[in-house]
Amino acid sequence: MVKDKYGDRLLTLNIDVIEISLISSDDMYFIGPAYILLPEEITFYPSITLTCSYDPDNLPEDIQEEDLFLAAYDKNTGEWIKLECIVDTINHTITAEFSHSMTFAVFHTKSKSTLSTDNNLAGYPDGNVAGLDESSLVPEVASTLNQRPASPNPPESKNNTWQITVGIVLAEVIVGIALYLFIRKRRKA
Repeated sequence: MVKDKYGDRLLTLNIDVIEISLISSDDMYFIGPAYILLPEEITFYPSITLTCSYDPDNLPEDIQEEDLFLAAYDKNTGEWIKLECIVDTINHTITAEFSHSMTFAVFHTKSKSTLSTDNNLAGYPDGNVAGLDESSLVPEVASTLNQRPASPNPPESKNNTWQITVGIVLAEVIVGIALYLFIRKRRKA
């Protein structure tokens, strides 16, 4: 069941792309854009499983598939929090469970990540991220990330096929949730 911040059932869920250029730090890089689940403060019970596909042929040459992971943005600390996820190098997918709306992106590391691995995001002991809305998050994410120390960007990938693949998979997740909610509503009527 999907509920909004007031506990009411939600019938529509959006995933918007937040365009952020490739930003790097000493040990981690974005792989493509960030995505935000809207509306803000929604919860999923039980948790939903999100699977993002990637094309290994489009990864920079020095990147190992095992180094890919999903991270969620914590607007209180301005940091990306590494999510527990499973990288399936055979099917080329990254899977994580979500229990609430958030901004997330695919990352890779060249060495051990300095990202927080806490299960809880700062300021929210139960792990709930409040106040993530597109109008306030986009400028905040961009300004926070642009303040990081400059370091070389990873090599450009050959094309953007993986972005299209991730978009298609995310669209399938949204359609599946909407269809499930629609069928469930019709059965109760």
